[in-house]
Amino acid sequence: MMRFFRFQADSSNVTAPQSHILQRRFRHPSLAEAKAFALEASGQVMQLERLRSIEEHPCLLETIVLPLPMFGALADSNTSDWDDLLYPMYQRRCGLVVQHAQDELRFSHLSASQARRLRLEPGHPCVLVERQAFDIAGRCVERRTTRGDAYSFTYTAHVK
Repeated sequence: MMRFFRFQADSSNVTAPQSHILQRRFRHPSLAEAKAFALEASGQVMQLERLRSIEEHPCLLETIVLPLPMFGALADSNTSDWDDLLYPMYQRRCGLVVQHAQDELRFSHLSASQARRLRLEPGHPCVLVERQAFDIAGRCVERRTTRGDAYSFTYTAHVK
């Protein structure tokens, strides 16, 4: 279930992070999102803001964009009932299997609101991970931007 992303607490144990959806909103896709999801400009996406924590310490702040109606089963559901791990939930509730993902990593700085949510100072260095996730048919089904403390963020990729 954690095949795309691994998290480690200071104890070096691989841990599934806890997740909290901070906000969910519905909007028209940006041009890049419409192209990636093969949506019309008048289409709709669901945007999530999610905070992930390990042992109750915030570590990642995510913006997740999902195309509608593909994720319609999640649109009306209560986010407090959602799983900490989204990909197994996508499969169970929406019938979508994420087969692979493409990540692009950069370094940036946190804005004041991002820093506040991660309990860091504004301007703190962060790792910025931009992901596109694809289903078995090769369709882009998720675009995600993740920010985490650059000084404590570890990313491991296994290439086979």
